[in-house]
Amino acid sequence: MKKETKIQKTETKAPAFNIETLINRAVEQNLSVESLSKLLDMRKTLKDEWAKEQFNNALASLQGEIPTIEKTKSVKTKSGVVAYRYAPIESIINQVKPTLQKYGFSYSTNMEIIENGTTKIKAIVKVTHKAGHSEVTEMTVPLGNKTDIMSNTQVVAAAQTFAKRYAFCNAFGILTGDEDTDAIQQKEIKEIENKYIQSINGAKTLDALAKVGAEIKKNIKPDFAESLRNHYARRKAEIEEAEVEDINAKAAEALK
Repeated sequence: MKKETKIQKTETKAPAFNIETLINRAVEQNLSVESLSKLLDMRKTLKDEWAKEQFNNALASLQGEIPTIEKTKSVKTKSGVVAYRYAPIESIINQVKPTLQKYGFSYSTNMEIIENGTTKIKAIVKVTHKAGHSEVTEMTVPLGNKTDIMSNTQVVAAAQTFAKRYAFCNAFGILTGDEDTDAIQQKEIKEIENKYIQSINGAKTLDALAKVGAEIKKNIKPDFAESLRNHYARRKAEIEEAEVEDINAKAAEALK
C-alpha cells in the first residue's frame, strides 16, 4: 500500500537566527557590554531585513489579487447630466479589505493642514505587515477654491478625501483609473476665470476696470488672481493708451 503524504500549510514564521546562539554564548562567557551590544544590534538588523522581505513578498501577492476597483459614485452637473464616475475611498477600502487581511496588512491614516503661503492638505497612510515592517506614504494637495456648488467646508473635505484616497492607493499600488472631484473643481474655476476675463476685456474706462479688479480681489484667492493679472494689466494699458489718443485728438481738434 502506498502511504499518503499530507501537506500541511503553516504560517511563515521568523527564522531561527544563528545570532541567537552567539548571544547565548556571549552571556555565558561574560563578554563585555560593548560586544553584547553589537550582537544585539546585529540581531535587530537581521530581523528587520527579514520583516521587510516578508512585507515585500506579501505586497507582491496582494497586488496580484486586488480586484478591479468599481466606480460606484457619480457626479452630476447642474442640469442633472452625469459628468463622471469615480471610486470613493470607502468603496475602495471595502473592495480590497479582505485581500489586505489575507496577506496580513493593516493601516492607519493621519491628516495635516500645512500653512505655508497657500493652504495644503497632507494625508499620511502607514501600512504595517504582521511580520513587523511598516512603510509610510504621503500625499499633499493644495486646498481648492470655493465654487458655486461647493462651500468652503466642502472644499476642505474634498481635499482631505482626495489626498487620503491617493495616499491609500499609492501605498498598496492600487490602480482605479477613476475621475476625481478635482476635475469638476477645475472646470468650475475655469468658468469663473473666463467670466472675469470677459469683464476685464469689456471694461471701457479705468474706473470700470478698477471695479472689476476689486471684485476679483474680494472673491478670488491671490494664487488664483495671479492668472488674471496679465489680462488686467494688458487691458489697463489699452485703456490708458486709448485715453491718451482721445486727449491728443481733442487737443488737435481744438488747435484747428
